[in-house]
Amino acid sequence: MITLHGTNGITFPDAVGGAVDGADLLTGWQFVSITSITAANNLNITGLAAGYDYQIILENFDVATDSCDLYFRISDDGGSNYEADAADYDYFTDQANTGNSSTGAAQIQMNSTGRGIANDAGSTSYMAVTMVNPGGTGFFHQILYEGMITDESATPQLESVRGAGRSKGGTAAIDACQFILSTGNFVAQGSILIYRRARS
Repeated sequence: MITLHGTNGITFPDAVGGAVDGADLLTGWQFVSITSITAANNLNITGLAAGYDYQIILENFDVATDSCDLYFRISDDGGSNYEADAADYDYFTDQANTGNSSTGAAQIQMNSTGRGIANDAGSTSYMAVTMVNPGGTGFFHQILYEGMITDESATPQLESVRGAGRSKGGTAAIDACQFILSTGNFVAQGSILIYRRARS
């Protein structure tokens, strides 16, 4: 019998320098990194490698400006430029049964219009993005997202969010992505977590 993750002195090295544990083998997702969120308008994630699906999580994040929207963009040149032309993305977002969609936008909007993110003290939100085969070429890339947003109401409410989008600005491999606010900055709290899953 093999005991996982070193309980009996047995470890399974992985591609990111750690050890594969039972959850890795059951789900396929491996931890890559965790980084603190900084007080900036955009959060850039670079170095996405070909051959993997990625899950990127904004955990316990807050915003400095009330009622702002959360956008997502991708890059195929290592983050030097992010696709932001008027028809680069399709998306559909559902937030607390209020939908928001576009068949041609400069970004994916991850909250519904009129249900922006609150900046009230103690208001925090969460968003998990799954990118399917971002390193592939020859097709529009799919992006799935799900989370919880504290909305802009006078009495802020925690609302569930889920949606799907795709990049239409080209079919080159994606090697970077960006979370960006419509106005203002993120508060310097919370974390960006990155996981990846080998495709073969």
